[in-house]
Amino acid sequence: DDDGNSYLVTEIEVLPFFTAVKQNTETGYMVIPDGSGAILNFDNGRASKPSYSQRIYSTDLALIEKLKAAETSDILLPMYAFVYTTSTNPRAVIAEISEGEAQVKLDAYVSGRSTNTFNHAHYTIVLREQQKTVVGTNTYNRVYGTVYTERAATGDYCFNYHFLDKDKYDVSYSGVAKLYRDILISRSEGRLGLEDNTDKAVLDLDILGSYSYDTNLFGINYTGKDTLTTISQLQEILDEVLSLDIAGVNVYYKGWRSEGLKDVSFKNIKVNSKIGGKKELLKLISNYQSQNVNIYPYLEFLEFNEYKESFGNNHYTARDVSGEYATKFPYDMNTNVQDGKKDEIMVLSPLYYDSFSKKLAKQYSKKVGIDTLAFSGLGSKLSGSYHKRKTVFKSTAVYEQIKAFNNLEAKGINQLALEAPYGYAIEYASNIFNLPYQSTPYEILDYSIPFYQLVINGLLDYSGESINENSEEGLQFHLMRCIETGSNPAFTFTYDDSAELLQTNYNNYYYTLYTRWLDDVKSICETLNDLDIYACHLTKHERLENSVYKVTYENTESNKHIEIILNYSRTDQEKDGITIPAKSYVVLD
Repeated sequence: DDDGNSYLVTEIEVLPFFTAVKQNTETGYMVIPDGSGAILNFDNGRASKPSYSQRIYSTDLALIEKLKAAETSDILLPMYAFVYTTSTNPRAVIAEISEGEAQVKLDAYVSGRSTNTFNHAHYTIVLREQQKTVVGTNTYNRVYGTVYTERAATGDYCFNYHFLDKDKYDVSYSGVAKLYRDILISRSEGRLGLEDNTDKAVLDLDILGSYSYDTNLFGINYTGKDTLTTISQLQEILDEVLSLDIAGVNVYYKGWRSEGLKDVSFKNIKVNSKIGGKKELLKLISNYQSQNVNIYPYLEFLEFNEYKESFGNNHYTARDVSGEYATKFPYDMNTNVQDGKKDEIMVLSPLYYDSFSKKLAKQYSKKVGIDTLAFSGLGSKLSGSYHKRKTVFKSTAVYEQIKAFNNLEAKGINQLALEAPYGYAIEYASNIFNLPYQSTPYEILDYSIPFYQLVINGLLDYSGESINENSEEGLQFHLMRCIETGSNPAFTFTYDDSAELLQTNYNNYYYTLYTRWLDDVKSICETLNDLDIYACHLTKHERLENSVYKVTYENTESNKHIEIILNYSRTDQEKDGITIPAKSYVVLD
């Protein structure tokens, strides 16, 4: 400054009013890709609520909260859009980031604030990461300060503005989704295309295999091992499921390694002999290849309970902004405080994504020898590492994850099921699971939309949340979500009763006994198949009024057109002379 003082630059706003609408001049809305997607209407009267401000690819696993924060959804796609619905000049524009997106924040505001009268949104480049720290030890007189990284993020940033062609795309968020899908396809170098050829419901199954637990014998502590679903028992489950006239099954097999459900690094990979071993697994895969059953052994890539490598935590774990190791324990569901009695979780530094993926590819090819894998973490979470001498930002972590995908592909492991992947990872997915149905319920946002699903529908199979894991909503609710989003149904199953897990670290799985849920599987799949929506593409989603939505499915080759109105409210709704019952739906003729 003029006095000769120097200050760190922490953020740079990019064209703050390039996408802006003056108060009460136009009708329309912003599309915010939070979770499944959200709408922020122009002039919605919520200027007194906190503005929207979230990082693209929101998760940074290196920044750990001692207390569990409120559940929020990530921004999964590096874009936002303005849609102007004015009858005289309807139009839309997508503002997307094609480079450096993980180091960028999306800010959105509605008109009526004291600072200006515009509805506007813009990107902010975050040059330095920050973290709240506690100064002092007195419980009642703690001082909270903010620490920034000494180094600033480097690299290029590329912001693109795509104007929607009204002759090619509908001027709506559905049209914006189609345009954005075409952008992704054009950049994917042939990886993405309209490849989803299934015409019936495909069932996604999380299967729990083996697990470990702490026990003792004559006062001597040791780690015991047991199984919930062996390979032969999984075959029984598949036979029963397929007998229900299911078109296909995607199996995400957890606990298939010798370490059970514990997340362990990849120095040595071995199929657990207790569940049947490698030969039985390969035999199972071979037996069901002709029945559209895909077996994906499941792995965590970023958060480990144990490193098998020398120097483990001290060498491979990420650091937070204050320089501490990024380690944590699972949160206790009752207190939202970390539970130190459970297995510690260590966050892998992005410096080692490349070497760990090479090690995984080599071990997996040698010890298992199949081309399928399911991942949590890879493609759906990120971590920086902020050690003063080795600072790595999230933008670098994105490139390191892309290297990891390419390392796996080089070894022939190219059928990957990914959990709610970020934009850069979609092209590497053969299947997607656990996609959010909604956005974070921030007060400034008006309502959720299935924008992510509109983008990827027709590209590959995908499913939402596990139905029996969230059974308190009821089967009808999950059925309607599948209809609204084009998602496949998903369940979490075990062959043995999950009561076995009561005295273990995995007692959150209390709902998984498969025989309890077969009738629900049959009911939901039969209903979805009767609607014939999987033989079509989800082309349009509309909000008719609060909690009432209309979806359109089309198949141009067979000249099929399906319209369904869904009513999530607790009262019957009347639309164009048609009554839609409460918490139900109507297929329009």
